[in-house]
Amino acid sequence: MTQGDMNVASAKIADYWDRRLATIEKKIEAKLGAADQKAFSASKVRWSQHRSMEVTLRAGFFEGGSIQPLIANSHYALMTEHRVIELEVFSSDALDH
Repeated sequence: MTQGDMNVASAKIADYWDRRLATIEKKIEAKLGAADQKAFSASKVRWSQHRSMEVTLRAGFFEGGSIQPLIANSHYALMTEHRVIELEVFSSDALDH
């Protein structure tokens, strides 16, 4: 597998986790009242900004290298996967009871 192939594959994995995140966020939003939806929306924005800064930091260590997209995509996917798991636990613990 070439570096380009790995970069493309890692982007697909990041996209997968983005779709999973959107799905769980919609599920949670559907269960919230107006005030909680507003708070959740603000939380989503802050978390997204945090993820963006972390990915930029990690990828920055490989600035100009052919591996930089792989590092960025991999860290993006990892953080997003963790957020999905966190929200799934929150959803099942706090909202389904």
